[in-house]
Amino acid sequence: MKKTNDTPMEDFQALYNRQVNRVYRLALVMLGSQSDAEDVVQMVFLKVWEKKISFRDTDHETAWILTATKNQCKDVLKSYERKHCGTLEEMPEPGIASENHMEKCCVAGTGVAGTKIPDSAVSVLL
Repeated sequence: MKKTNDTPMEDFQALYNRQVNRVYRLALVMLGSQSDAEDVVQMVFLKVWEKKISFRDTDHETAWILTATKNQCKDVLKSYERKHCGTLEEMPEPGIASENHMEKCCVAGTGVAGTKIPDSAVSVLL
């Protein structure tokens, strides 16, 4: 099955309907977040559409889709924001650094880049 820009939308919709549950479940298991999993679903299917992927058969289609999903999830997990920021509800108001947020950012006297913060500065931050 060949994917090109002139492929009818019905063909793409059929591929989406066949694979969307697999992609979502894998992303949800890997990321543990519904919103991140939904983002991955969107990115994977956008990639299929933009790259005009040609699949030999449904087994090849499934293998490619799941590999792309796994790789996209790894990219999300590696992203700086995912590692260093909590959810929107956990973020302090703009311009206001709460003690709780500062403790999360400066655990064990390390900075954002993992650099050692001098003990005198740690006591000031906490």
